[in-house]
Amino acid sequence: MKIKFYILFIFLISNTLLNSQIVEFDKVLVNNKIADYENQDIVLSDKDSVTFYYFCKTEQSEQTPFLFRVLLSNGLDSAVKTWNEPIIQYTKLPEGRYEFQVSAFDLKKNWTTNPKTVKFRVNNFEARLLKDIEYLNEIIESQDSVITKLKNIKPEANSSMNWLSIIGGFLGASLIFTVLFIFLRPGKKGEENDDVKRKFHRLELENNNLKAELGALRSQIEGLQRRTEDMRYRNKELEESVKKLIVSKEELETLQSQKDELFAMLIHDIKNPAGIIKSLVELLRSYDLSAIDQQGIIDDILNTTKVIVQLSQEVSRVLALEGGKLNMDFKEASLVDISKRVYDRFKIKAKEKNITLMYDVPDGLPDVKLDEGKIDEVVSNLLSNAIKFTQKGGSVRLKVQQIDDTIVFEISDNGLGLSEDDLNNAFKRGAQLSAKPTGGESSTGLGLWIVKKLVEAHNGRVWVRSSLGKGSTFAFSLPVVQLKTKSVVHLN
Repeated sequence: MKIKFYILFIFLISNTLLNSQIVEFDKVLVNNKIADYENQDIVLSDKDSVTFYYFCKTEQSEQTPFLFRVLLSNGLDSAVKTWNEPIIQYTKLPEGRYEFQVSAFDLKKNWTTNPKTVKFRVNNFEARLLKDIEYLNEIIESQDSVITKLKNIKPEANSSMNWLSIIGGFLGASLIFTVLFIFLRPGKKGEENDDVKRKFHRLELENNNLKAELGALRSQIEGLQRRTEDMRYRNKELEESVKKLIVSKEELETLQSQKDELFAMLIHDIKNPAGIIKSLVELLRSYDLSAIDQQGIIDDILNTTKVIVQLSQEVSRVLALEGGKLNMDFKEASLVDISKRVYDRFKIKAKEKNITLMYDVPDGLPDVKLDEGKIDEVVSNLLSNAIKFTQKGGSVRLKVQQIDDTIVFEISDNGLGLSEDDLNNAFKRGAQLSAKPTGGESSTGLGLWIVKKLVEAHNGRVWVRSSLGKGSTFAFSLPVVQLKTKSVVHLN
């Protein structure tokens, strides 16, 4: 049994080794010069070319055609190519940081290698500096070569003696002494050695100066690189700040435009009841009226004043919501009590328009943590709208029920109904719906927008179902358990 296991294990290992494939780089050329991509950063200008040579090592016994997949990306864009060539060249690349990646795959054998990557960057300034450094290094190497040769110079006494012996053989002993005197006199050799020493010293000084200048230049380049990176980082921050400022400016302009439209609409809505009050007061002052007539006019003034007060309250609410903050007072409250209180408040108004107001709220609803005043305002607003847009003789129903972990309020009517455009714009600020109040009541277009904001501040949601001529149902839901409650809610 163990022998079979070992045989299977060896077979699997050998099969894996035989089918291993690896992509490797053969070389990388920059302008036909080999680049040390493994140990140094590759930097080139936008006029240079970079060429990648690569190959796929495979130990499969049976070869099948495979393809290379090459990818060049710079963080913003990328180019992918699939072919069977082991070489690819890129020229005139724009400045930036790049990553070149190559892998191989065989569709028939169904294998793909791990990708190999080389990173490089295109930077005209750095490329020019590196070429200057390379040129200076060549000068220094040539200077070092000259200095080394000069150090190895020695007086060629043996050579001179060989020549002298040959000459002595032909010219005799007297000529030997003459040649020795000419070539070996101390003054001449000393002068030649001094001249060599002076040249050596001068070249050594020049070499040291060049090395010092090169070190200073490298320090400047490093400083420039650091400052360049810092400037790029700061430039990116500035670009982001400018984008934010542009967005803020556009939002402020939009907000200002909306506020201008809002106040123009409110002034128009307040102007009519204010004119009515003025006319009624003039009537009281101009005519000798009976007590009953006076009481009727006073009632009209009171009702008209209520309209102005309501508009003023809505303006205050809008300003609070526009400020981005909403003060909340979350406490345990009875939904039954809130519903009954709002129902009782609107019974008289419904009766004045001969509208049947129905109450469908069970007693067993749980208490919920909420801002009682604001939920009262939500229900009042929806119930007021239902009565406002329902014809005389119609009906309105207030229904509250628990569905799973939520409490759902529904205010339904059989009034005018809403069009498709009305449904899309119902909860937008200042939206004027196509349906008009059936009793000549005023409408600012702010009520439903305020309702949406207040419900969302309770982590709830609001919606509407309607069709023209068949009435509407406005509804909102509240969670039974408030997971998060804040005294101040920041509105979007």
